[in-house]
Amino acid sequence: MPSRTAESMGYRHSTELPEDLWIAANCPTQFRPRISKHASIADDACRDIRADMVRAGASPAVVQGPGCINPVAGNAMALWFPEALPERLYIASFMIEFAFMHDDLADNAKTSEEFDERNRTLIGSLDDAGSDKRTGQSLALKSLQARFAVQALEMDAPIGSWLLEEWKRQFGVSSEERDAAKTLDEYLKLRLVDAGADIFLVMMRFVSDTDMTRAEIESVKYISDIIMYGHILWHDCVSWKKEFEAFASGNAGSLVNAIFIVQNSEDVDEPTAQKILYDKTLEYERRYCQERDRFMETCSPRSEFHRWFDLLELSTGGNALWGATSPRYHKTSPGPANGLGNGGEIASAHGNGDGHARAQEAVSPYSVIHSSSQAETGAKSSSSSPEGIERAGSEKVDESVCTPVSFKSDMHGHATARTGMSPSQLALAPYTYISSLPSKGARDKLIDALNVWYGVPETRLSIIRHVVGVLHHVSLMLDDIQDNSPLRRGFPSAHAVFGVSQTINAATYIYTKALQESLKLSPVSTRLLFDQDELEELHIGQALELHETFHTEPPSIPQYFDRIEQSFVPFRKKTRQAN
Repeated sequence: MPSRTAESMGYRHSTELPEDLWIAANCPTQFRPRISKHASIADDACRDIRADMVRAGASPAVVQGPGCINPVAGNAMALWFPEALPERLYIASFMIEFAFMHDDLADNAKTSEEFDERNRTLIGSLDDAGSDKRTGQSLALKSLQARFAVQALEMDAPIGSWLLEEWKRQFGVSSEERDAAKTLDEYLKLRLVDAGADIFLVMMRFVSDTDMTRAEIESVKYISDIIMYGHILWHDCVSWKKEFEAFASGNAGSLVNAIFIVQNSEDVDEPTAQKILYDKTLEYERRYCQERDRFMETCSPRSEFHRWFDLLELSTGGNALWGATSPRYHKTSPGPANGLGNGGEIASAHGNGDGHARAQEAVSPYSVIHSSSQAETGAKSSSSSPEGIERAGSEKVDESVCTPVSFKSDMHGHATARTGMSPSQLALAPYTYISSLPSKGARDKLIDALNVWYGVPETRLSIIRHVVGVLHHVSLMLDDIQDNSPLRRGFPSAHAVFGVSQTINAATYIYTKALQESLKLSPVSTRLLFDQDELEELHIGQALELHETFHTEPPSIPQYFDRIEQSFVPFRKKTRQAN
């Protein structure tokens, strides 16, 4: 599609941004962003919804977090939708700022059930089908959520209805669906809905001066989806550090990010995964341009399609710049002066050039890709790297093995030794991590039940529990590597956190320690536990399963029952040792 001037594109509500700001950000896009002339409207809406949330009794931790406002580059809504109609920019900004606060609340859920319940509550508030108790606080929050829904419908009933429809789809994605994606393609398809890419398109139609119909927008969605994949990947690059820290510190129940997917699917470290996603973002943009041009040449659509693609490309540049400089993702970026609770006048972040003058101070996230592994200095650990990988609310770990503060996770996802950490603690770190994850305690219940018949003394029984637990967790660590599974019980697998080599080493090391522990029982018990024939059967069974999975050769029914029989080898070991 030939280059077009600002006049031919019909820019009516936006202006150019300083060139040095764009260059410093080093974003993976060729599309130059513009900013709305009415950016102060977006800022006012964001402050209003947060002030309203305070009055409704929302948690200060959620209300005070960064959202759309970005003093360096400008409000997200002013950058994403620079050609937005001023009369629609306020309510749209009100809605997206609320969504950011809800994301912070939902993403900080420590369990999948808590995540799903928070999303259900939001959806229920939009259609009055919520199941939460109708307290004064919940009613106040409901009224805020209904406010933008009603106003959107009053402004444009068909598009407003579509907007709410997509809103419910986005927040209807369950935590199980979010954790199910194993490949980047699966992940991107999921995130079109879950990350708000689909609602982004509808919002662009709602706020913009265009008469594109829903049918027309959906007819070229296969094209817009391509560039939205780039939006999603860039978002994951710039938000990775924040999300990883929240997860590692126990403030988030899962880690949903393309970097995590690439690290596991391609067995690479974090900087390499960042570079892969940066390049893929550029590749998706190239593919978008090819499909856009092919469509325009072969279909000769009406001129409004030209404008639609123009708006999409403006949003791409704006999304890239906002993500690169936003205090929501970068602690080095200056935060907004929200003025909540002090009654003072709040200056706009736009129009005076002060925020833009600080552009060179903001660190480009792509430069962070190459510097994130640098060692930190100082008496205290940096707040940007969490203390320990042990999950909040997890089972208590034996501190003699590895205390929670004896190791931390760097941006590569690997454990790094700290002063005072013994070599044995470092060797055991992957095992300590996997054994700290939430568990239903089924093994201990089974052992206790068997002991009703066997009557094993408690001193011996505690050794049996310990050895069985060790062997169980060793099998989990190795199974996750062999199955290339990035998750275990909804959390990153040990090898995803510490790397494959260190996890295998920890598994073999703790296996030998389990052997030593079993010797406290009796030589006979040790021989039963480490019976050569049954260990051989166990490994051959695993080898057959791996072979059949890799070569997609399913076993016959009799062979399948043989696999089940082999899976009971650990059970027989437990009962023999107890006896």
